Amino acid sequence: MREFMFWNLLLLAVSLCDCLPLDDGRTLIRSEARGKLATSVTVERHVAYAPEPRSNLTKNMVALVMFDSTYQNLWDCWMDYFQKKSLHQDLHVVVYDKKAAAHVGDWRQQHPNVHFNLQTIIPEPVGSTKMLLNIGGSAEDARWDSSAYESNFWKVILDRLRQGKDVLHMDVDAIAAGDAWEPVNYMLGTFGKDADVINTQKGEIQYMFFRNTPTSHALVEKFAKEWEVYDHLATSGSADTGKLAAARPLEPQVALEAYMKKTGCLRDETLEPALSNCRLDIGQTIASGSGMRGRGLTVKIAALGNDKKVVQNAYCTEEECDKLLIRVAHGRNAVKRWCPNYDIASVVNHP
Repeated sequence: MREFMFWNLLLLAVSLCDCLPLDDGRTLIRSEARGKLATSVTVERHVAYAPEPRSNLTKNMVALVMFDSTYQNLWDCWMDYFQKKSLHQDLHVVVYDKKAAAHVGDWRQQHPNVHFNLQTIIPEPVGSTKMLLNIGGSAEDARWDSSAYESNFWKVILDRLRQGKDVLHMDVDAIAAGDAWEPVNYMLGTFGKDADVINTQKGEIQYMFFRNTPTSHALVEKFAKEWEVYDHLATSGSADTGKLAAARPLEPQVALEAYMKKTGCLRDETLEPALSNCRLDIGQTIASGSGMRGRGLTVKIAALGNDKKVVQNAYCTEEECDKLLIRVAHGRNAVKRWCPNYDIASVVNHP
């Protein structure tokens, strides 16, 4: 009789609470009915994600992703993975046209409990967009990056460094298979304050972390200034096509690697985490609130190593990636595996 009363009371309590999965892994009892006596009770085990220690991360660290409407559907996939385990740090989303801004706004309405910073940057309508890339007509559609992305890439990072942030930039095809911050945490634990920049290999930027140091400021300012000067030249109408072609900065995807090669610190691909010292070659010293910096400074770039935590075209399930310690899967071939239910065919087939 007591056992019968116990189960009746238990069923009644469950029916009144509409229990949700617990985040600490405890056993829960969930009702199949709501607001009335339950007809069945399901007992299950909810195992919460157990993050690795984040002792090297601080509240001033932010993640950054940039894109335009060409890649907005891919961002949906990127965001669905990123929000699972990586939103313990602030996220900044930057879009480069009104369509992408509206798309992200709609996504926000559908996910009211997911919080991030949104910035919209739209180029001035002076016909300079095509000039910035020295191309015209349909050729611009064949590029992986838009002209707005390329000309603002370094400035967007620099703005956040000037706000006192450490910045983790991720390409929109760098999918968070696990905690996207874990590689940064690991490298900061390995090299401590010796690293100004953390990336995967050489000068790659698909996963790139800038610590808020005078040296990283100077490096990013160098690239941002190049685009600022070029934008002025392109919009002024004072230069012909030949001069524009000669003055055009390298696109961000290759600029850092080319600079490392120029300064003599570009090493071969490394299998294990390694640190490169690059002497900044800046023509004049730059004055800022944090002091004088420029010529003579050495930027320390730490590479994760080959297939360490951030892996090109990683083909594994989330569970398999977790066992292999893969936290980010990068590359257009990888997104075919990670985003099968998203309309990204035009992006995957983009040259």
